[in-house]
Amino acid sequence: MKRNLLKIIAKFSDPLGMLSPLTIGMKVLFQEVCQSKLEWDERLPEAFQERWRKWVVSLKEVRSVHVPRCIYSEISEKVVSYELHGFGDASHRAYCAMVYLVCVTQSGRHVRLMASKTRVAPLAKQVTARLELMAWTITAQLKDAVEKALQSRIAINTAHLWLDSVTALYWIKGERE
Repeated sequence: MKRNLLKIIAKFSDPLGMLSPLTIGMKVLFQEVCQSKLEWDERLPEAFQERWRKWVVSLKEVRSVHVPRCIYSEISEKVVSYELHGFGDASHRAYCAMVYLVCVTQSGRHVRLMASKTRVAPLAKQVTARLELMAWTITAQLKDAVEKALQSRIAINTAHLWLDSVTALYWIKGERE
């Protein structure tokens, strides 16, 4: 039932987006169920039920996810600089952003996922470059939020946003291809 799907999706509290690779699949499924015009209490067709069952099985993997609470837990030497790296990507079903903190030391780099965000693509069909631009937007917003959250503890030396769409990059720069 569509109602049960929504109840379960609403129960997830994941403010940093550490489970977003798992939850986005359920959000996409819910969007497709809504597009199928099923009533709220109508039984899901078998194809949707099968995808639902697979998703529920994948929930068991969440138990094995370990999210370190301290960003310095594996760093035993002085940090030379701090970098933020944001990555955005999109498909026809969803788009996402991830922000990593890179702690640079004399002996190497230590990388931590700080936050991620996912969004289901709008129902109105969009060209991929437009979805990539939407991914870049949430990447920039997420980078700003992470930087603001860290500012009382550390000073970020550099920040980089990465996007794999040349068209979207041209749009951002205001140039023509």
